[in-house]
Amino acid sequence: MPQDLEFGIPFPARVSPHVAHAEAHTARWAAAHRLAGTTALRALFTMALADCTGRMLPDADAAGLALGHDVLCWMALWDDQFTGPAGADPDEAERRCRALREVVTRLPAPTAPAGAPPLVAAWLDLWHRISGRMSPAWQARAARNWHGWIAGPIHESARRRAGGSLDLDDYLRIRRVTIAAQIWLDIGESTGGYELPDALRDSPAVQAMRTVTTDVCVFANDICSVEIEEAHGDTENGLLVLERTTGLDRAGAVRALISRIHRQVAFFQYLEQRLPECCVPATDHDGLRAHVATMKALMHAADAWDRATVRYRPHDNPHLSAYRQWLHVTATATGHPQQLRTPPERQAP
Repeated sequence: MPQDLEFGIPFPARVSPHVAHAEAHTARWAAAHRLAGTTALRALFTMALADCTGRMLPDADAAGLALGHDVLCWMALWDDQFTGPAGADPDEAERRCRALREVVTRLPAPTAPAGAPPLVAAWLDLWHRISGRMSPAWQARAARNWHGWIAGPIHESARRRAGGSLDLDDYLRIRRVTIAAQIWLDIGESTGGYELPDALRDSPAVQAMRTVTTDVCVFANDICSVEIEEAHGDTENGLLVLERTTGLDRAGAVRALISRIHRQVAFFQYLEQRLPECCVPATDHDGLRAHVATMKALMHAADAWDRATVRYRPHDNPHLSAYRQWLHVTATATGHPQQLRTPPERQAP
């Protein structure tokens, strides 16, 4: 596992003081929504997802960070069910996504169907908490980001079945969605209590900085997760795409992606310096500063957390077998709400 590499991301480490509170809140929230049993949740918490959330949202208050950690744990539970054979079967991926996609198509004002699976009902709770104080325009934009992310496993499974992405640019067309950076930028606005005006968000400089943030998160994550994904037979990882399409060996592919990270970060810093002239007149200086701070926090988290978490070192997670058992139950029953429940002997109190 190449987690001992240095990515050279220069943004300072800022971690929320509310990490412990957020983790305790998510344990109660996940139990209330019957998302997983106690041991399966321990497997998630061993991955230090609360630390990741605290790095991504260092300026959130206690309630905002708890919401962010609920979202991150939910994302892990949802995404991990597509590990292995299911992630290479578009029909199976579509089946597992169907119930949630039907809800998401009703955004920005969805309702839970009767007997909704716990993961779907929990997502609805998250959506209402994220979007409740935001404008209709913001909700519509955030809804599009969620719709794309939730459909991501279907598109990725089709790529895997076809033998993998054609090249790195082809790969990034989907990966820039599935890394969820745009969703986290939305959550940064929601927990920060501001909305970036469309004129600022749509400016070329800010759009380029958002793309840089996304790509840095992608490349850092791909480097750190490549061995576990390769072991699962995955093709959709930037390192694996480079190796397959350019003939680079592992060391060469790692150097290529780290070089891209360095160039992207330098471009981000250049754009940040030019923001006053690129975004004049800026109607919301505080919102723009907060948005740039969130982008830096996401890149820092991709560096610090991805290189440290046992999520990509499964042999260091003593609770993994229970988590895999839970994933099998979830994956089997995602399309059948009455079955998607933690078995009684493993339910959280």
